[in-house]
Amino acid sequence: GITAAEKLKNIALPDSIAYFENGNVYFFSKACLRIAWRLGGPWVLIGWVSFLPDWMLYPTDCIYRLVAKTRSTSCDITISGDRFLP
Repeated sequence: GITAAEKLKNIALPDSIAYFENGNVYFFSKACLRIAWRLGGPWVLIGWVSFLPDWMLYPTDCIYRLVAKTRSTSCDITISGDRFLP
């Protein structure tokens, strides 16, 4: 959408999840963990991991990429070109 295009125009986006929050952009497992944190409730327990330094999240990124690769090869998922909300 237009809003996402304006906010992310200077950022090279990977073919993965991207989460924009308070001027920061998160990718891969960190994006999922930040979303869990924002969901609240019991998800906060998982979201606490998002506050670890990036180098400590490297193993979770590897797991995220493995799951994403497996999902894209085993599931018939159609992704439209416009994946952001306006």
